[in-house]
Amino acid sequence: MRTEPLTEFELGYIAGFLDGEGHITIMRSYPSRARYKMGFHSIQTVMANNKVKVLEWIQERIGGAIYCQENTDGSRGNRKTAYRLVLSGQKSREFLMTIAPYVILKGEQIALALEYLKLGHGTNPTARAAMCDRMRALNKRGWIGQQNDQQPDVSHKTPDQS
Repeated sequence: MRTEPLTEFELGYIAGFLDGEGHITIMRSYPSRARYKMGFHSIQTVMANNKVKVLEWIQERIGGAIYCQENTDGSRGNRKTAYRLVLSGQKSREFLMTIAPYVILKGEQIALALEYLKLGHGTNPTARAAMCDRMRALNKRGWIGQQNDQQPDVSHKTPDQS
C-alpha cells in the first residue's frame, strides 16, 4: 500500500466504485461462549468485481485483502469467478472517513458505520444489534436509502388517482 494521499481522481473513482460495486456492513457473529449472547459485531467495507485488476489497483491505494470465489464445482451456475476487496476494523474506518465526501449513494451507510465505530468495543450490545439491523435494511437490494428513512413510493399512481 502506498503512503501518499489519494488524488482527487482516485478518491472520485474509488467512491464511484464503492457506490456501484460495494457495500458497507456490520457483521454479526455468534461465538460459542454463552456470555456473548448478543454476539460480536464488526464493520466491513467490501468492493467486488469479476476483474481482479481493478481491485488490485484499489488495494494498492487503500490496503485491504482480496478474496477469490471460484465457481469450480458449478454450484454458482455459469457465474464467473468473483473477487472481493475487504477492509475491516481500523482500515475500514480510515477509508470511510476519507471517502465519505465523495460518495453519492452510500452516505447513509457510511454515517451509520462511523456512528457504530464511536460506540467502542464491547459497549452497548443492544445499540450495536439495532445498528446492525438498520444497516441490513439500508443494504437491502433494490432500495437506495432515503434521507427521511422512508422507502420510495412505488405505487405508480396516475395524476387522477391522487
